[in-house]
Amino acid sequence: MLRLLTAISFTLTIYSSNAVEATESAVEGASKSVIQDPRITEIDEPIVIAEKFTFTSEIMGNERTFFVHLPKGYHQSNQSYPVLFITDGERKILRIASVTHELSYFAKRIPPMIVVGIANDDTRRENLSLLPSSRQFLSFITKELQPYIHQQYRTKDENLLLGSSAGGQFTIRALLETPEAFDAYFAISPSLYYNDYHLEKRAKELALSKQQLDKTLYLSLGNEGIVMGVDEFALTLAKYPIKGLKWSFTKVEEESHGSISMKQAYNGLQNYYSSWAPIHFKNINDFERKGGMTALKAKYANETIAVIPVKILDNIANLYFYSNHYQQGIDLALLNVKNHPNSIFAKYYLAEFYGEMKNHEKAIHYYQQALDIAVINNNSKRIKTLKRTIEKYQLKLKT
Repeated sequence: MLRLLTAISFTLTIYSSNAVEATESAVEGASKSVIQDPRITEIDEPIVIAEKFTFTSEIMGNERTFFVHLPKGYHQSNQSYPVLFITDGERKILRIASVTHELSYFAKRIPPMIVVGIANDDTRRENLSLLPSSRQFLSFITKELQPYIHQQYRTKDENLLLGSSAGGQFTIRALLETPEAFDAYFAISPSLYYNDYHLEKRAKELALSKQQLDKTLYLSLGNEGIVMGVDEFALTLAKYPIKGLKWSFTKVEEESHGSISMKQAYNGLQNYYSSWAPIHFKNINDFERKGGMTALKAKYANETIAVIPVKILDNIANLYFYSNHYQQGIDLALLNVKNHPNSIFAKYYLAEFYGEMKNHEKAIHYYQQALDIAVINNNSKRIKTLKRTIEKYQLKLKT
């Protein structure tokens, strides 16, 4: 039986580090403490990060708490989404939801996804250790919670599991004992020294069994050193490869056990979805090493519209222009305008380059073309911005 507890709402003011547990009364009390100012109007539109639920589990024999974060636009679309399950949900839902939102909505490096945070507040040892009760907790996730999530929400048949510290240990246990339950496993600074390195031995056994394990593991470690048992586990995976397992091990010396989780969630998710993300390049050398314009044109030659997308070509033009290869940057921006004559952005980006080079006449020319398109499209926000920009450059011409 599932029972909705409350919607967890976050206003633009975060009242405490434990905001994920804030009650409505606490938020209300904090709002009343704000100094009254006639210039300020409170808008009753809280930013909802997640909703909090309880699940009466037959497997666990008790009530479990979990949180669900839905991606931006979920209720306005018919799209289906991957699901990322995380341990320590009461502490991690805010952090990991922030990572997935940033990478999907703004950076476009990963698809939008549903995040399910499973609480382990006062049952952490029983749930995430190598005790038999941990197997029960894993069964609860795979046999009760996971089916419910896929029934209740629009989901793809794509499940990810992420945990850090004891949650990282649990993640590796899930990989080795129920590999079919998830597609990718993110174990961040896992505590692998427990029970005489049991999971390391289990990995070796699995490798020697020749069982096919077509899964992905992202293993990482902060500056905790060898005491965590992660180095030894990575050596075992290297010495005794598990058939079909794709895995990587990253040591992040500048991060501690407490600070590593957001960074490695950010990096790991990007890596896992690297083939999904639009093509992007770190710098000119990276672009040219991957074949430059010849390779890029070939990549898009068989697309329905056989031209390089506006923002990708603009990204490359920026790499050249802001590395002092001005003419190459402008040539690529001109190609963008040629390929996308009705794009506000193509005209705007080219105008920006001319503005940077103090060629105010050409900047105005292309800003005006962008404005004309904005007027045709009735894009009031762009119209206002472009008019202001053109006025600014016209003043510069007069001085």
